[in-house]
Amino acid sequence: MGLKSRRIRGMTVIPDFVVYASSPRGPILPSSEPSVRDIAIRLADRVRQLRLEAGVTQAELASRAGVTVETVARLERVLRGRSSANANPSLETLARLSGALGVEVSDLLSTPSKPRPKDDRIATILRGASAATRQRVLRVAEALVRDEQVEARPVARRKRKRS
Repeated sequence: MGLKSRRIRGMTVIPDFVVYASSPRGPILPSSEPSVRDIAIRLADRVRQLRLEAGVTQAELASRAGVTVETVARLERVLRGRSSANANPSLETLARLSGALGVEVSDLLSTPSKPRPKDDRIATILRGASAATRQRVLRVAEALVRDEQVEARPVARRKRKRS
């Protein structure tokens, strides 16, 4: 049983097959890599999402990150389909924004593989805190966990002796 093909606008079309246009270098296949525009939109969306989750304005984020309000506004402007000078921010700007938002730089650029579970309350609060405050809270939390572990050890030893 042969496949029936037909020509449409200079391209051969076979049912249930995708035929791509070609160039002198070979077929033009769809790219699996995102374009720069796709990355810019993802970055702008992620920054805006994290900023709103932290409950801060563009001005507050800019202040915490040590960048201008215009930098944040131009970055987010990409979401409205408007070209922007800050659609391609420097690594320093990305590092400052990620620090102010309480995430890694890679979190600003990565594609979410699945919906994130709802953050717990402390993570939401810390997202809006300065880097110095997050470090102090982390040290306090580590000390509390260490104390809890030390307190739990003697109990475990006593239980072993009784057995």
